[in-house]
Amino acid sequence: MRAANLAVSPWFLALSGSLMSHTLTLALLLAGWLLLLSARDAARGRTLKALLAGAAMGLLFLTRPVDGLVAGGLTGLWTLSLLRRQGGLRIVVAYGLGCLMLGALIFPYNQHLVGDPLLTPIEDYYNRLWHPGSNRLGFGADIGPANGWSGIDPWRGHSPLEALAWTQLNAYALNVELFGWSVGSLALVFAHLVWGRWKGLDLAMAAVVGAIVGAIALYWFNDAYNFGPRYWFVGFVPLVWLSARGAQSLAGRLLLSGGEDAVRRFAAVLAMLALFGGGAFTTWRAATRYFEFRSVHADYRALAGRPELAGALVLLEAGAKQEFASAFALNPAEASSPAPLFARELGAGSDAAVTAAYPNRPVYHVAGRTPAGARPRIVSGPVR
Repeated sequence: MRAANLAVSPWFLALSGSLMSHTLTLALLLAGWLLLLSARDAARGRTLKALLAGAAMGLLFLTRPVDGLVAGGLTGLWTLSLLRRQGGLRIVVAYGLGCLMLGALIFPYNQHLVGDPLLTPIEDYYNRLWHPGSNRLGFGADIGPANGWSGIDPWRGHSPLEALAWTQLNAYALNVELFGWSVGSLALVFAHLVWGRWKGLDLAMAAVVGAIVGAIALYWFNDAYNFGPRYWFVGFVPLVWLSARGAQSLAGRLLLSGGEDAVRRFAAVLAMLALFGGGAFTTWRAATRYFEFRSVHADYRALAGRPELAGALVLLEAGAKQEFASAFALNPAEASSPAPLFARELGAGSDAAVTAAYPNRPVYHVAGRTPAGARPRIVSGPVR
């Protein structure tokens, strides 16, 4: 059931297709946990597996620092319980070394990019854009944008009251986005809270969820309006686990009160909810709610497949930045790729500089989609 819930979760599917780093953090979290469990039960190779588990958590910290501190710290506390086992000390030490080996790379990384090992690039960016300390964790009147973002930051600064409001909004979004169920995605978690017999692993999963909720409450910005409460995403697997345990608890209670027929009906309801979440809610999001979201469209995908544009530099006449975003997302990571490379026309000087930077690519000029709905088209080319 846990795998089925994960496979149809709108939250998981949306963030997996977003090209953001949340899914990587989830993979690193699971890799670290699996390696530690394997190290605990292995007869040989414990030290190496624990070292790799720590490295996974260190990389998680480099990817998303707050998630790394929460997940890596709680996992480190769990490893202390292994000290009573034979070889447990080696596991604890190796895990800690792995975390430090990868996690400490943040200091030379920061030094290289901004000239200060203790200042992250995003902090430096907001210090310059707004004012020093505007993007830090915690509470204060000087936290957040100087002029306010009324749509997503209605109150100046960040306070416990605002943190409470953001937590409530995130919880509401989670109840919708986790599984996309009409009865509420957290229904089974609540069932386990009321009727379940809590075990050690249940408490550990709840601790991860509680810790990430508490940590994100210290951040001024809330981002639950597009992909659900994405800053809580490190709690996804724990929530799936607790939902599965809730199903077990509710099934056990139904078995006592209504027999096997009640359990079968409950299983049918769960199957129907999974079909609704994966087949109705998720498809509605893709085909309706987020279709051409913020004017980003797929017209350039078809254009990029035209044989004459293979290996070309495409200068795009795009009136709006969203229009160029539709093409930019298709750019290859390697300059030597045969895929077309899209650049935005910004004037003769800029166009000449871009053209000179890619001397081996033929140059085409393309007009973007018009407000009237005309599709992108090749205007001229190849120029060379």
